Amino acid sequence: MNTKLALAMVHAGVGVRQINSILSTLNIPAVNHTMLIRRQNEAGQAVEEVAKSSADTFLQEEVHFNEMPNNEIDVSVDAGWQKRGSGRAYDSLSGHCSMVGTKTGKVLAYAVRCKTCRVCSQHKKKGNDPCKLHDCRKNWSGSAKAMEPDMVTEMIIETAKKGVKVTGIVGDDDTTTAARLKTNVPHMVEKRSDKNHVKKILANCLYGMQKNFPTLSTNIIYYLLKLFNYNISQNKQNPVGISRGMDAVVGHVFGDYSFCDDTWCRFIHNSSAKYFSLPYGRPLTNPSLTAALLDVFGAYKKIAPKLSMLGSTQANESLNKYIASKAPKQLHLSGSANLNFRVAAGVAQKNLGSCYLTNVNQKLGVSPGTFTSKLALLRDLQHKKRKTIAVTRAAKQRRIRLKLERHSKDIVQEVREGPTYSSNIEDQDVELTTIPPPVPKPGPAGLDTTGKEFVFFDLETTGLERTSHIIQIAAVHTIGQFSTYVMPEKKMSLKVSEITRVTVVGESMLVKGQTVTAVPIKSALTSFITFLQKCSPVILVGHNIESFDCKVLLHAIHSCGKMFEFQQEILPDMKSYKQENLVKDVIGESYMAHSALQDVLALQKLSQQKQHHRVGPKKCHCLWASTVLKPALVVPVLTKSRKASIRV
Repeated sequence: MNTKLALAMVHAGVGVRQINSILSTLNIPAVNHTMLIRRQNEAGQAVEEVAKSSADTFLQEEVHFNEMPNNEIDVSVDAGWQKRGSGRAYDSLSGHCSMVGTKTGKVLAYAVRCKTCRVCSQHKKKGNDPCKLHDCRKNWSGSAKAMEPDMVTEMIIETAKKGVKVTGIVGDDDTTTAARLKTNVPHMVEKRSDKNHVKKILANCLYGMQKNFPTLSTNIIYYLLKLFNYNISQNKQNPVGISRGMDAVVGHVFGDYSFCDDTWCRFIHNSSAKYFSLPYGRPLTNPSLTAALLDVFGAYKKIAPKLSMLGSTQANESLNKYIASKAPKQLHLSGSANLNFRVAAGVAQKNLGSCYLTNVNQKLGVSPGTFTSKLALLRDLQHKKRKTIAVTRAAKQRRIRLKLERHSKDIVQEVREGPTYSSNIEDQDVELTTIPPPVPKPGPAGLDTTGKEFVFFDLETTGLERTSHIIQIAAVHTIGQFSTYVMPEKKMSLKVSEITRVTVVGESMLVKGQTVTAVPIKSALTSFITFLQKCSPVILVGHNIESFDCKVLLHAIHSCGKMFEFQQEILPDMKSYKQENLVKDVIGESYMAHSALQDVLALQKLSQQKQHHRVGPKKCHCLWASTVLKPALVVPVLTKSRKASIRV
């Protein structure tokens, strides 16, 4: 039990104090500190064996996938330190570095550097020689900055001893790794830069220009970085394309499209189009900013061959997150082998997933248990699912959209709040005045139905467009029914004929194979308005008319010079908005849909039932619109974007 508890400490990233705090809170006796450290050393050695075994296995897989002569491979390297960096002081007492295969994405080797040993320090204080029996992990006496080049060199040399040559590495440009490799490694190793690191340097440069160019907003910088990334991604192993693309980046934002490509620039064929990411949708015009940006991107033109061969250290950064969760930076773990155990646990989890715990338990000669295996399997499945979703185009676009939304909200809040956080802001005379949030725009007024009659109507049309032609108009009121077929001037689609069972042959209209009387649209509308005026004033009610019927009807009326308008109120709260489903769910009846007369008769029943019928906790509503018809009456027309007045 104590061995498993020690393994849990390494895996979960907690120490003896934290474990005993958890146990005491649960009213379980605390575990002896010395005994738990001994068990941790046993479990840690098993974790190291599993990590090194997995690295050797994936090293052979990397060689197999590369299919290069002389067992040559390309890798990415990156280091991490057990201290939070401030950007000025680099004095961590320990660090680790990993070598990840570019094909498998798995850790092929790793190294740890420690500058201290707790046991050695205690013996030195007493004036004794360090005990040779303890597991001393102190292996570095230089500065923290020099750790990464040394670890990379060691891993490449150790890999060469296993018969595998590392001929290419991807890494940051802020170390002397390449120079050290030329001196200490017998074979040639090509160094490539990390694209995220290059982008970060460019971003810092652009943000630094904001002091001299206030118009260079954050949104413009995002847009420039987007164009830069696109240029790099589309011109891999094409230095000429990258060099031309750098000119296109600057020219594009200032309205010069001579260097752009029509595969991505829509302004080549439509120079009047608007920018989505620039102020007011227009190109920038500041000549001083143009010259400054040309200098910045001109420097990148000079290193176009280097930019065409960029790689990624994202897999290394992912491993560093695993290690940071097991070896928190606020804890000093490098005074013993504890740090090495936790780095090994991160490597094993990166290579094998959470199921590495099963292998460690087998090494220790204990059973992992049902719950350990079950949870480890669940974690691995969840990780695979998240990873699969995260790399999709939709997920990436969603992350970008959410980031922009958060940024725009923060900008608005900062403007409202005024100065709140800045260097020495307490010594300044700051007016703490908060701009109140905008008053919400009032919604449309409710519909007054006093003294008005409900007329239920429906249309059948030649298609689903707003400009479709009407082929049938039907309406129902207490005084009677109205139904007329309309001869369309537009050809009907086969699908509409199938649904409505209406066909047009020459000058004749057939419904279910029987000839019916069809009139021109102007005559049909005149008759429809006459029917409505018998009930005036009326409220027109229809199903799903906001998005279709009203638009088609208004288009037809406007075309014939018989304009009237309606105000719509939508009150849906159903899983399905099809009228036949509403009738079936609320009334419990079925009817022949897509016949205008049958539709309005069913709608009339549905509206009557709506007054007193409930389904579960929710009211059943249909979609309806209202129109008040009076001669020479000016009625407000509510649209999605504005209000207007039209004389009826």
